[in-house]
Amino acid sequence: MDSLDKKDKYRVFLGGNHPLIKIESNANSFIPFLTSHFSEIYVVDPRYYDEDLNHIIEDEGIDNLLILYNVKTFFEQNDVR
Repeated sequence: MDSLDKKDKYRVFLGGNHPLIKIESNANSFIPFLTSHFSEIYVVDPRYYDEDLNHIIEDEGIDNLLILYNVKTFFEQNDVR
């Protein structure tokens, strides 16, 4: 909870931002809303993840995809459109 007093408040949930996270139970500020509906959840942060997302999707047989993005950042960054 000490992370709430720091700049990167996401550290409260997963210890910070990571390129790729595979979640099989709890985590992230939004993930708890999904855990009762999915047995596995992959969280990808495009700011840090340099690999091809198609590989994860194909290798893991992912058939549901949810994209959550900060609207302000989405419109300010040209590399996500």
